[in-house]
Order: sequence, then C-alpha cells, then structure tokens
Amino acid sequence: EPLMTINFDGIEPEFIPAFDESEDQKPATPEQPPTRRAFRRKASSWAGTIQLKTGASVRGKVVNVSEGGLLFTSSQSINRNEKILVVFSAFYRGDLSKHSAIGIVRHCSFSGEAYNIGIEFVSVTPSSLVFIKKYTDH
Repeated sequence: EPLMTINFDGIEPEFIPAFDESEDQKPATPEQPPTRRAFRRKASSWAGTIQLKTGASVRGKVVNVSEGGLLFTSSQSINRNEKILVVFSAFYRGDLSKHSAIGIVRHCSFSGEAYNIGIEFVSVTPSSLVFIKKYTDH
C-alpha cells in the first residue's frame, strides 16, 4: 500500500516549520503523574493520518480528543516519544472540517485488533484548537 502524502493546504504557514525543527523540545513532565486529567476527553470516530519525521504515514482513527491530545487507533505501531504530525477530518453538527497538530507519542499499546496510540499535543493550529474546545465542551 503506497504511503499517503500529507496535504499541508489549510495549515497555517507558521505552523509547518515546527515539525521540521532538528531539535526536539520535549514538554516538561512532572515527576509524579497527575491523579486526574487536565482536560476533558470526548469520544470521536474520525479518519486521520499521522506523519512521521521520516515522511512515512500511518492511517487510522481518532477515537477520543481533548485540548491536550488525542487517542489514535491504527494497525501500525509508533514508537514512544516520536514527534509526529497528526491530521484528521472531523464531521460535527453537519460540518466537515480538517484539523492538524504536532504532538509527541506518549504511549502505544496493542489492544485486540489495533494499536492505541496516545498523543500529547505540542502545537495545535489555532482553528483546530477552537474546534476542539467547542467539541469537548458540548
């Protein structure tokens, strides 16, 4: 199966270079994991693609989303701490919209028939952040 190329149309121009930075800035993580989540998660079922720094693409589905990140399921695994670009199309209240974010893979585990890939957002396009806030608040 040929790898899909991400179409960067619609992604704010200042957003794209962050993906190509040679120096990976890992977000600071507390020594003690928080006992509760910082953001409310909401279930979803949206087709998406993760692009790796190598240019390879992983197709899958966004199964839940929050302002802080998302859970992606795929038949392929992705290494922990990998910096990725995730692009997904969301159908909500009669509107189809395309969203994108740069993130870090925080966990990847096999469950039944697919890999569950937890992604923490590092940078989200402004329009996508507005959408995610609206979606998770309703």
